[in-house]
Amino acid sequence: MKALLAKLPFLHKNFRELSLELKIVFLAHLLTLVFCFFPWVSYVPLYGESYFDNAFDGPTKIIGILIFLISLVIVGWFVAKLFKMKNVKLPVKEEVLFIFAGFQQIVLIICAWSVIMLMSGGYDLSEIRFGIIFVLLAQIFGVVAAYLLNKSGKKEEVVSFFHQAEGEIEDKLNLFKKGLAKKTEPKPKK
Repeated sequence: MKALLAKLPFLHKNFRELSLELKIVFLAHLLTLVFCFFPWVSYVPLYGESYFDNAFDGPTKIIGILIFLISLVIVGWFVAKLFKMKNVKLPVKEEVLFIFAGFQQIVLIICAWSVIMLMSGGYDLSEIRFGIIFVLLAQIFGVVAAYLLNKSGKKEEVVSFFHQAEGEIEDKLNLFKKGLAKKTEPKPKK
C-alpha cells in the first residue's frame, strides 16, 4: 500500500506522458464505466408511475454487465500503466486489444439498443435516454483513437526501418555491390 501511495504524486506526470490517442481510449472507457449507471431507457406504463433502467436493470442486464466489465478491464490496464506496475504480456499489441474491445462493446451496445426497442412495445411511452447514447459515442471515439494509435505505430516502424544509421546503409550497399560484381564477372574457362 505504501508503494502505491508513493507513486500517487507521479500519476499526473505519467498521464501526461501518454499519447493523445491513449488518453482518449482511457477516457472513453472511463466514461463508459460512469454512463453505465445513468439511465439507458425510461418507460411510462399505461397505469402507474414511470421508471427507468440503466445498464444493470431490465432486459439488458447481462449485456450491460458485459459492457461494464470490458471497460473495467481496460481501465484497470491503464491504472496499472499509470502506476508503472508490471503489465501482463499479451500475444497481441495493446492497440489491437483496444480496437477489439471497442468493437465488441459497440456491437453489444447496438444489441442492447435493439432489445430495448423490442421490449418497449408494451408501454404507453418509452424513450432511449442519454446513458446508452453517451456510452456508444464514447466507444466510437475510443475505437477511432485506438485505430489511429495502431496506424501511427506502424508508421514509426516503417520510418525507423528506412532511417538506419549511415554506416549500416553504406555497409549494406557495399555488400550489395560486391554481390553484383561477383555475378557479373565472367567465369574463367577451363
